Amino acid sequence: MNAKPMQAAAPDLLGQDLEMSLIGAVAPFLRSRTFVDVGAERGGVASALIGFGLRGVLFEPLPRHFAALSRLAAQTGSSAHSFAIDERDGERDLFVATDAAGNELDYFHSLHRLDEETRFRHSKQLRVTCRSIASLVGEGIVPDPLGVLKTDTEGNDLAVLKGMGSLRPEVVVCEYFTEGLYRGWENAQPELAIELMSSLGYRRAVAIKRIDELEYCAASPMGFLPRQWGNLFFFSDALFAAAQGALARFLAGVEARFIGSMQSIAADRVAKEAVIQGLLARNRDTGQTDT
Repeated sequence: MNAKPMQAAAPDLLGQDLEMSLIGAVAPFLRSRTFVDVGAERGGVASALIGFGLRGVLFEPLPRHFAALSRLAAQTGSSAHSFAIDERDGERDLFVATDAAGNELDYFHSLHRLDEETRFRHSKQLRVTCRSIASLVGEGIVPDPLGVLKTDTEGNDLAVLKGMGSLRPEVVVCEYFTEGLYRGWENAQPELAIELMSSLGYRRAVAIKRIDELEYCAASPMGFLPRQWGNLFFFSDALFAAAQGALARFLAGVEARFIGSMQSIAADRVAKEAVIQGLLARNRDTGQTDT
């Protein structure tokens, strides 16, 4: 879950605290107290999940990030692995994002190179070992059953989900982008993930949506607008049945905050308009006196 250009970011959760609040709402109802974090970066999200009492398996192919993950895993009884996660096993190039001066960034690294992006550059690459979730389950590295699968691979989440095999986590979290944000990561369109997960038996979903400075939620069925990004949450039927009250309270809280922010904006506009009208009235009165 990365800091995208539209969102101011906290150092650890990278501007996506709402996602952790949603997982926190359903965490008490998880039957399996385990999670997998694909694209774990420096471990900010993994730390939050561990804080909910879950034990994790963390994946991050970038060597600089993997060192930090290894320390986190050793301290928390979790495990860390330097694999990139893909639809199938093999080797691929990981494209490393840098700024204009060539300094390596903490995010936007991807198995899918962007050539027309101006906000960062995929100017470096390294060869990485890719594994599928299904093959890792077969080796016992990924537990089955699994509580939470979170994936954030900058344009490759759909391939991660396609590689789950028979694994059916209680919650699946994946990132999405809509048209107009990143040319070249079209497989991150939310409709593709929703269609796939529906075919795998996930009938209940919630989307956290961001556009410019606005942040809000929608529950399935849902539509999307251009230039949106956020995360999709897919719930097993059993977890949804157990946690639907908590989910309803979460969604109501998000809606209340959103309405409150809109009311604040409206009140500010009314106040500004009152000041403007007062100045205009004063100018009219001054003009009448002068004549």
